[in-house]
Amino acid sequence: MKLKEVLVHRPGVEMSSVRKDDIWKEIPKLEKLEKEHDEIVDALRSENVKVNYTLKTLERKPNLIFVRDPAFVIDGKALILRLTSERQGEELLIKERIFQLGLKIVGQLIYPCILEGSNIFLIDEKNALIGINKRANLDGARKFEEITGIKVFPIPQEDISKNFNLIDKTAVISEAILDSKLYEFLKENEFEIIIGNEGMEFLQIDSNKIINFKASLNKKLEKNGFDVIELDLKEFLKCSRGIRSLILPIDYEV
Repeated sequence: MKLKEVLVHRPGVEMSSVRKDDIWKEIPKLEKLEKEHDEIVDALRSENVKVNYTLKTLERKPNLIFVRDPAFVIDGKALILRLTSERQGEELLIKERIFQLGLKIVGQLIYPCILEGSNIFLIDEKNALIGINKRANLDGARKFEEITGIKVFPIPQEDISKNFNLIDKTAVISEAILDSKLYEFLKENEFEIIIGNEGMEFLQIDSNKIINFKASLNKKLEKNGFDVIELDLKEFLKCSRGIRSLILPIDYEV
């Protein structure tokens, strides 16, 4: 992976709608979130990654900051995804911005499809894992495969009612939240697995460099040859999502 260009949404007035739920464990303070988001952007720019911002917001959609979910982009082509009901509408804002950035929109998922970007893990240009749960169904996975031409390996989650992000569990498997079907698939396909209990939500910049929260996992990653840019992002730790969910890659090498 070599990240070249991304889209982000800087937290703003929509954060006043945050409520404690399965994503937000505590109510965040906007000024601190803005500062920490700026630190992430600065880290990306220091690695020569071009950063684009959304130009609009939706006041009652605080999860808009998780811009990876509404779309999937590869080779200059974008597929607009279909979010769960409480987040529907976000994809229209992201679609407009993607179009402004000159990307070709090759399709948009509609009912009965459900598929959020954080449940897609791209193995290479031709293969992807998709976690099947309440945020991604088989209809969405099959339509994704049909439109993109990328072969999909569906990974059904054992408890589909849980809020599960495949990308936050795939590069590193947590013993605490390990889903056995995913683990079995990775082992059978000879993936190298590093075990960790925190810090799995890192963002990969290139083949050996990542951005991550302060976490004990970082030491393990460094021992395995990764260069870790460690950020002290205490306010973002109030949510259950990771740095990767805050970034929509729009130009990258797999």
